[in-house]
Amino acid sequence: NDYEALNDYAIAASRQAYVTYVGPHETTPTLETIQKTVDKGIRALWQVICTRPYATEPYLRLIELYRAIGEREKSVGVAFSLAERPQATPEDVHLAAYLLDEAGYTTESLLLYQQAIERDPQNGRFKMNLANAYRKMGRDAEAMGIYRELFERGSYGKQHHIHQLTED
Repeated sequence: NDYEALNDYAIAASRQAYVTYVGPHETTPTLETIQKTVDKGIRALWQVICTRPYATEPYLRLIELYRAIGEREKSVGVAFSLAERPQATPEDVHLAAYLLDEAGYTTESLLLYQQAIERDPQNGRFKMNLANAYRKMGRDAEAMGIYRELFERGSYGKQHHIHQLTED
């Protein structure tokens, strides 16, 4: 399968980039070697992302690679690139928020979770993930308000149990 081969290559290239950048090394690589290796890993991961834009792992690997090389803005920008596409759907915006949240950028994920909910106000999974992000941040009152709303109103006119919302 072409995708699997490309994904395997991207995993290997991004691992090599990480090791070249952070070590350990027997001898310190040149800046040119580091830059070429990192660029190769980044290009490979973007190629996988373009091939399968809804697979989360390549995004998370790219976010982590940018973080490892000290490029915080680019790290966060990986997820925002998905949400800011002209044809971005509510699911795209939610996926971008989820990626940020999973990568440890929970504060940055809040805006995107809220935007996804604005675009699809009945989606219980979007609301559940926003509530979970609030809880991670210690904003328990806001989280409980969302949980309560989900239990009282459900989503798409249907009542849910907690396990149904977390399994979507």
